[in-house]
Amino acid sequence: MTDFAGLELVGDKQVTAELVNDSLLEKLQLEAELLYTGLKQGAVRRLDEMVENPLSTTLQIGGAAAIGLGLSYLRASGYGRAAHSVALGLGILAGLDLGFRLSESTGALRSVWNDPSTFDRSRDLIANNLGGLLVDYPILVGSGYMGSKFVLHPVPTYTKNILSPQYRYVRSTPSKLDLFSLAPVLTEPLEK
Repeated sequence: MTDFAGLELVGDKQVTAELVNDSLLEKLQLEAELLYTGLKQGAVRRLDEMVENPLSTTLQIGGAAAIGLGLSYLRASGYGRAAHSVALGLGILAGLDLGFRLSESTGALRSVWNDPSTFDRSRDLIANNLGGLLVDYPILVGSGYMGSKFVLHPVPTYTKNILSPQYRYVRSTPSKLDLFSLAPVLTEPLEK
């Protein structure tokens, strides 16, 4: 028989606090082990998939870099609001995906808390939902960031009329070719 708090009753007395604390400590250790093993298993599985399927990995990384490049190009071209809206939409989608995965994983944690015999099934669920994120999100966010670093930034080319500069676009980290294309801009004296 249990009381309203879920503690077992022995005769008319509740189970001692020591037994409850031991049970609580064991449950917390089981939850920590579940999270650790699930995240580790999922991350290792995802890394193995990336190594076994290099074409898919290359397409994912290239796609993220292309999105970063496209958004930065929109911003540099004067379409900052459109770039901001697209980036906000992508951020909302990523947040919704993360929220869904976290809700599934908290259900697995709750399941193990209530019934430790569901440990293996819950570990697989956490591995599928959160383990891959430890690998995917940092790599894809980093790829998008690196793609945004190759955006074309406007460099003014001054003509005789300094009030109406013409713009040319070069990468933020100029290569040899870009440095040669900047030579006329750097050598022409500015009119006073």
